[in-house]
Amino acid sequence: MWVSARSRHASESPYYDATPRYTCMSVKTFLFRLRRSRFIRSDGGQSLVEISLVLPLLVFGLLAGADLARAFAVQLAVQNGARAGAESYAIDSTPSTGEAQLAAVAEMNRTPSLLATIGNVSVVEAQTD
Repeated sequence: MWVSARSRHASESPYYDATPRYTCMSVKTFLFRLRRSRFIRSDGGQSLVEISLVLPLLVFGLLAGADLARAFAVQLAVQNGARAGAESYAIDSTPSTGEAQLAAVAEMNRTPSLLATIGNVSVVEAQTD
């Protein structure tokens, strides 16, 4: 167990010494350095365990957020479809429920992954006083 130690005497140059001298490292110092290197290497295992515990939670949160965003988009599509159907029924000079249903379905189908059909949409005429 030998360690390089450069000599720094006042008579020598302050620059790099090309001929290093070797001194004996004590067993205690060697064991301390060995333990320290093992400890540093064991940090990698600890990080791996921490990531394996946290990663499923992060993936679950990401998927839950994406599903929540999709549900919000479907809700907006249904609201816009209802608004489009009501507008079609209100503007037409001879309103019919079929035209209102078609307008609502066309508006709802503008949202990706939402396949609305006429069977999914019902139009009810309001009672007048």
